[in-house]
Amino acid sequence: MMDYTIIPSPCYVLDEAKLEENLIKVNRIRQEANVKIILALKGFSTWHVFPLMQKYLDGATGSSLNEVMLCNDKMGSKSHTYAVAYIPDEMEAIMKGSSHLTFNSLSQYQQYHHLKESFNPTISFGLRINPEHSEVDVELYNPCAPGTRLGVLASDLKTLPEHIEGLHCHNLCENQVDRMRQQFQKCVRVYF
Repeated sequence: MMDYTIIPSPCYVLDEAKLEENLIKVNRIRQEANVKIILALKGFSTWHVFPLMQKYLDGATGSSLNEVMLCNDKMGSKSHTYAVAYIPDEMEAIMKGSSHLTFNSLSQYQQYHHLKESFNPTISFGLRINPEHSEVDVELYNPCAPGTRLGVLASDLKTLPEHIEGLHCHNLCENQVDRMRQQFQKCVRVYF
């Protein structure tokens, strides 16, 4: 049992033994399902325990140059990178530090896809799509809200651009697994 009276306040406290218990469970799921599991830095950026986490995970996500560098330097892996907007002067470093890069729009793809050959020929490009439907109750958190600029609409995507190898669909937050499955299937039908 931890003696909380000796901990200075304010501070964050992390129980590494409990974290590792959870990581062991995540790793079992990863192996049994034959999937890759990556850490979302926005959800957990306590980089001091990244050496422990990298034993059990396949990498991490980044949404800025600083997060890409954090993935590279502290997690020891290239980033799965997605940002609503990219800063042109940072694209060389972002591409070099990423294994995957997702574009938020077709114009973003057009602006940057040609840099692949110069900076990272092995990078995998993806495209965020907007299925225009979400089950989120709080409109503020709805990535598919009317007028949103998150992702490409089905009406704007006749065919996938060259070099796009993956789709990013984010409309499932705060849903149970059965709703997530239905929404994913609906999303695939809308685009394909």
